[in-house]
Amino acid sequence: MLAGSSLYLLRSGRYLYMEWADVQPETVYECGSWSLSDAVLTLRPTVAVNAEAAYRKDQRYIVYELADESGSALMLIGDGWELEHFETAVHEEPSDPTFTLELYSRERIESYRTDAESRRAAVELMKRAEPLRGCEALP
Repeated sequence: MLAGSSLYLLRSGRYLYMEWADVQPETVYECGSWSLSDAVLTLRPTVAVNAEAAYRKDQRYIVYELADESGSALMLIGDGWELEHFETAVHEEPSDPTFTLELYSRERIESYRTDAESRRAAVELMKRAEPLRGCEALP
């Protein structure tokens, strides 16, 4: 089965966490507010499905920049489940820790430069995804 997840951080301080699969439409699993302090992103869900059902297990993420010969990327890695599994994987197979770090991290794909652009993205996300009751009023 092919599956994945996306975390959308909106300029309003709100977020959407969504999952998708080849047998499941893109679905909102969680929404709430986020804050950033000292390179740590903290998520505070206001509405969520059963946490065991979702891929995302962490509430706090370490923000870092990963650079290579083609440039750099802004990345997140959860400070609990994701970091623990990364450390285990590197211990078991230490040949390429940077690649392993990328596997357990989230890369910034989109950037919303204005509040209006962020609001438009939120509206579009809510139109195309299966809704989660309570997340409809997201700006």
